[in-house]
Amino acid sequence: MESSTYQPTQSSDPAVEPGLSFSNVFHADCIMVLGDGETKSSVIAQLVKRLAKNGRLCPSQDDFVAHRIKYRESLASTAFGRGLAFPHLRTPYVDDFIGAIGILPSGISFDSNDGAKTKLVFLTLSPYASRQHHTQLLSRLVSLLSNKAAAVRLLHNVNPTVFHRILCSFDSM
Repeated sequence: MESSTYQPTQSSDPAVEPGLSFSNVFHADCIMVLGDGETKSSVIAQLVKRLAKNGRLCPSQDDFVAHRIKYRESLASTAFGRGLAFPHLRTPYVDDFIGAIGILPSGISFDSNDGAKTKLVFLTLSPYASRQHHTQLLSRLVSLLSNKAAAVRLLHNVNPTVFHRILCSFDSM
């Protein structure tokens, strides 16, 4: 029987660096609900522009960063399956770990292995020199969303404010 709440185990919940908490990486103003007709490319571009608009990325770098993420996606999709994708980039253009989230209620094709439409896109940018912490952040996201109860809570929420509150609640677990 599946648990109705997310309960991390000790082995999957290593000590989290302060800058890697979901509340530090994903600010509420960088969570967007996107409509029908979006593509993988347009979602990536909009999420990067949202980071720039909200002062988390230099606006003069947003096109270049979006291009690099799209190029990385052309090499191998970051769609995890089950409606989730994690486009990411280590870049010299950020000093902190930052992210934006796209909520796509109707879903879009993101070239996932299971063929499922992607409904949540967690885009992250990491300082180039922080390979280990970059991997830790991605691992935390995948671990959280591998739990069916946690994924369902997030996948079925289209209100950015409530979504952010739910995501940040997992920082304390």
